[in-house]
Formats: sequence, C-alpha cells, structure tokens
Amino acid sequence: MFKITLRTLLFLTPFCANAQIQIHPTTSTNTELQQQDFEAIDITCSEINYNSHPTKASGNWIELYNYGSSAANIGGFRLQEEGVATFFSIPANTTIPANGYLVLSDNIAQFKTIFPTVTNVIGSTGIALGNNGDTIQLRDASGATVLRIGFLDALPWPQCADGHGRTLENKVLTNNTNLLDPTRWKDGCMGGSPGAAYTPCDEPLFFNEINYRSSNFGDAGDWVEIWNRSGQDVNLSGWQLRDRNDTLRFTIPNGTMVKKDSFIVFYSDLFLFTDVHPGGAVPNKVGPFEFGLSGDGDLVRLFDQNKDIVLSMFYNDAAPWPLEPDGQGPTLELRAPFTDLNTPQNWAASCGFGTPGRKNSPCSTGTTEVILNGAVQVAPNPSKGIFNISIRGVQPQHWQVYDLGGRLLKQGIVPDGQNTWAADASDLAEGMYLVKIMGKGWIATGKLVVPSR
Repeated sequence: MFKITLRTLLFLTPFCANAQIQIHPTTSTNTELQQQDFEAIDITCSEINYNSHPTKASGNWIELYNYGSSAANIGGFRLQEEGVATFFSIPANTTIPANGYLVLSDNIAQFKTIFPTVTNVIGSTGIALGNNGDTIQLRDASGATVLRIGFLDALPWPQCADGHGRTLENKVLTNNTNLLDPTRWKDGCMGGSPGAAYTPCDEPLFFNEINYRSSNFGDAGDWVEIWNRSGQDVNLSGWQLRDRNDTLRFTIPNGTMVKKDSFIVFYSDLFLFTDVHPGGAVPNKVGPFEFGLSGDGDLVRLFDQNKDIVLSMFYNDAAPWPLEPDGQGPTLELRAPFTDLNTPQNWAASCGFGTPGRKNSPCSTGTTEVILNGAVQVAPNPSKGIFNISIRGVQPQHWQVYDLGGRLLKQGIVPDGQNTWAADASDLAEGMYLVKIMGKGWIATGKLVVPSR
C-alpha cells in the first residue's frame, strides 16, 4: 500500500474539460486553483484531452506516466470525478512500465476512430470531462487519493486545448506535485500524442508572424503570415483563416498556393498594408479578412477545405509575451527552433514593422547584430524642427527615436536606396533623444538634442 500525505486543497471555481465532472468553487475567482501534494507514488498525469474540436473528436481521456524506475501496478485503483460517488475501477494487474504511458479513455470506440494504432489504452471510463473545467482523482485500492488533476478553460490556463485541436501537456514529468498549477501545463501538438512521449510539434504549416495592433505611425492593419515547412507546395484553395470568433471566416480564394519553404500573408486592409509594405515587396498576399485580431490577446486558427482544424495558436499582449507588438510598431515573430507556437518565449518583437513575406528579422532570430559606431549623422543638431538623418555605406531599413527613458516616440521605414531622410522634432519636448537605425544584420545609433523653445 502507498503511504499518502494530504495537505489542504482549495478550489477557486470552474475548470475545463469534456463532460460530466463537477467543480465545487469556494471563492469568487475562476482562474486559480490551490495545490495539494501527494507523495509516495511515481505516477503523474502527463496529458489531458477535453472539449475536442469536432474534427478531432477522440473523446475525453487522460494519460498517466510512470516516471519511476520500476513498473507500477495500478490494478484496483479507481478514477473518480470530484464530488461524484461513481467511479471507474482499473482492471486487476494493470501495470505501467517504467518510463511508460497509459491512456484512460471515456469512450474507447470513439478514441479508436482517431487513434486506431494506440494499444496502451483502457476504458471506457465513462468519465466525460467538463468543457469549462474539471477535477478528477486517482485513488488507490484503499480509497486514498493518489493524484488530483484539475484544469480550467480560462487564462492563465492554455487556451488551444479548449476546443481548438490541441491537448494539455504536462511540462514537468519528474514529479506529481502541483497538478492544478496552470504554469505546469502547455498546449500540446494538434491532436495530441496519447500513449507516447511528447515530441516538439513538427506541423507542416506554421503561423510565423502576426501584426495585431499597429502603431499610429505605421498602421499596416492586422495581418498574419504563414510559413510552409512541409517540403512541398500546398494548395490553400477553400481553406479558412479564423480568429476566436467563428462568425467571420476568411475563405482563401481558389488557386492560392504557398510554395515549399516560403510564406503567404493574409491582410485585413490592402491600402494600409501596402502603405507600410509597398509595391512588390510582398508578392504572395491575399485578403482582406473581415475580422479584427484583438489587441488584448486572441486565437488564430487555420482550417482546410473540409473545415478540419489544421493549426491553432493563442497570443497575448501581456508578459511573458513580448510587449512591443502591442501598438509600438514591431510585430510578433516566431523564433527558432520553430516548434511550439503557444509558448510565449518562442516569440519576439520584430525589427521595424516586421518582415511580411520573408524570413524573420534579426531581432527575433537571435542573429547577432553588428553595431556600427559613429555611423549616424543628425543635422542640424540641436534641432527643434525638421532635421535630417543619414548613414553611409549600408542600406538602412527602419529608424526610430526614443527618449532617455526608453519610450518609443517616432519611427519610420527607409525607402530602398535612400541613405538620408527627414524627420520632425517640433512635437518633442526639450531634451536629449536616441536615434536608432536598423538594417539587415546591423544597428546604429546617434543622438538628437532638442533645445528649449
């Protein structure tokens, strides 16, 4: 028998899942759960599938992982909904090998329609997880609680597992504490990986760059870039791009192709987009889509011609997501190694107004930028009106003006072939300012002084 140590556990409101589990809130918040740790068993919950998207409906299931060094016999254990008397009794002599996995499915027949080759699965448990949040217990043969597993569909919990094609994946498989902590979980790959170890998502199409809130002086409208990493050309005719709301859907026109290892951009306003990214700089672009990407965080989803969900991600405008794309000019750009779209640390702010239709900027790829000392000329300086910025021997792409507190005040794009351009200091208060110029693989800075008027 396992020795169990219990500590108090307090629930703070509804969770998230796919059927009949009950939650008993005791406080007014609905985004937090207090933890309880259980000891003396080397089994944890490694993956949860609840509220499946209809096109990936494998039912409700949880995956257990044995992180111990020997097989674990859980025959006679029971899976039970929080606050519900009925339970599923795990068959006698059911074992999970060391470093092995076991899936407990609420409906085996439904599970097998999506995952016919997965054999380390038992059920049907009849435990259907609630779509708004839930909690379940794994109890040993004596009735003592071994694991407590809960989740919510509200932030800060991962969002794409809530009906958008992904599962909840446990990021820490070396212990079974704090399974109610949202920071322990992340969005898995599309469809999940039941019965097997998580591996980085190798999805053929990626959301690679997102512009969701432009700055006032570089308003390109909302736009989304997709990168085709499949190794072959992809015909997107009849596919759909959507945000969180299913009411407005952009259906991609017939004949739209994205070549292998290349990009396609979806824009919301062609006039605004080409004003910031002019001419033929972005040849492969389609639109307009009628929905607006929220400046407070949103889902972005891609569906194929059969309306099957292919790709989903959630971005936010709050830390740990990059803050600069929230109206300061830069876009959200995906960092290498280009695997997990829903991890904030995998995204960075772009240089300038982004790089639609081409590889991401040095600001997000981690490329070391060469710093060009003394290359920037500002004249006249001091200036309280129009002044010229110039740099020689390189091709500038973008310029910015910051105050000494690091606040971005002005920025613009430098036309191709131009090395001198004008800016206006008439709306700047007296003081010293930083002028920053960026190009491909380099940055350069200078100073501007605005005298008293």
